[in-house]
Amino acid sequence: MEKIYRSSKYLFLFLFCFVVCTFTYSIITSDAIWNFGFSYAISRGEVPYVDFNMIVPPFSPFVYLIPFLFSNSYVVYLLFQSILFVVLFYFLEKLFGNKVYLLLILLVIPIPSPLIPIIFPGYNFLLILLFTFLLYLEKRRANDYLIGILLGLCIFTKQSVGMFLLLPSFYYLFKDRKKFFKRCIGILIVCLLFLGYFLLSGCLMEFLDYCVLGMFDFQSKNQSSIFTNFYFWLWLSLVLVLIYFLIKKNNKLFTSYLLCFSTISYPLFDHYHVGLFLFVFCYLVFSRISDFRSKFTVFCFVFSSIIYFTFMMVCHQFQIPYITSFPNFEILKISKETEENIVSLSNYLNQNKDKNIIFLTNDAYFFKIINHLDITYFDLLNYGNHGYHGTEKILKKIKKECDAYFVLSPSEYQRVDVDNQFNMDVVNYILENYQLIDEEGDYEIYKKVS
Repeated sequence: MEKIYRSSKYLFLFLFCFVVCTFTYSIITSDAIWNFGFSYAISRGEVPYVDFNMIVPPFSPFVYLIPFLFSNSYVVYLLFQSILFVVLFYFLEKLFGNKVYLLLILLVIPIPSPLIPIIFPGYNFLLILLFTFLLYLEKRRANDYLIGILLGLCIFTKQSVGMFLLLPSFYYLFKDRKKFFKRCIGILIVCLLFLGYFLLSGCLMEFLDYCVLGMFDFQSKNQSSIFTNFYFWLWLSLVLVLIYFLIKKNNKLFTSYLLCFSTISYPLFDHYHVGLFLFVFCYLVFSRISDFRSKFTVFCFVFSSIIYFTFMMVCHQFQIPYITSFPNFEILKISKETEENIVSLSNYLNQNKDKNIIFLTNDAYFFKIINHLDITYFDLLNYGNHGYHGTEKILKKIKKECDAYFVLSPSEYQRVDVDNQFNMDVVNYILENYQLIDEEGDYEIYKKVS
């Protein structure tokens, strides 16, 4: 009976993740499509940082290459993500018991921060999974070489947070140096493995430009006013709570790790990045409340499902959402109008295969993937995503593309959202120096005409 219960529980978690990832958002212009695109590009033989731009280390794209061994389908990709979601809750339950299933309810409640995007595949989710496993190993007082390797993998998943996660281990530098140096050896092993990859693939200097020097551009270009930002004040409140418990010296190592993880929200204090921290902050709550009976798990499953489906029905005005299909995306929830625009521009691409067509839109990855094209340096056009002084670099490359056709989306370049990461400097250069020569659906085609 216990085996049936556990199997049913994990099956629900698997289906819950798959349904949420498939039907909650259109993935055309979100982090989900970019993370999928990184692994898609590598599966085609492209080299990160050389053939396409990334501002995170390559461990996450390598992990998410696993489903590409079977298919380039986004559905298979989400099935793999659903397995990782089950693994996450397996270790959460080992750490905190049945009370962790409260997280399912929090995931589907849109206030104070909508947490549903946390479920989507990518480096942020993988970092939460590694972080949770790290807490589990610390609780079990596991082998320090293994903990060091895990800390190294955190660095090569998201360098900014991974470096901060090293700080709690410095406690052992003064208390147990043998323990500290074992962890250092584990970290060094991971660093040497990735250094070997960077040297063999010839992308070491590009990696340093994008993921180290480029972080200065990313921070300066993506900071907004914090004083009027609700999510900054939410983040600060949570940090102050952690500092309070740290001063009280209550489970100091655990609290230190949570405090270090708060850096995941910097410098983008928005609903998504603060939500990532809020999700992990709940670990503190779970560590301080009594566990619930197994029956409570069933309640969480049922209640979270009811909330989710009710919310989705309201969002869709109690109508069945429009589902369509494209190559590599067998299940896609978009509007009929969006589908028509995609088909129109895809037809244009197929009719002009001999032309050098460059996308300067947020959905560039989607069009490249459905048309089986390589991902390029231009396709992720966000501020801070092209290394140190990245805007100047990409403009210099554009000026060298003499016969190129540039695809722009008015719905993107006419936005007035101050928190928009989309690089308007590059788009404005095209609008000011190139001529509109064609329109396909809601997209515009520009070319330099002498």
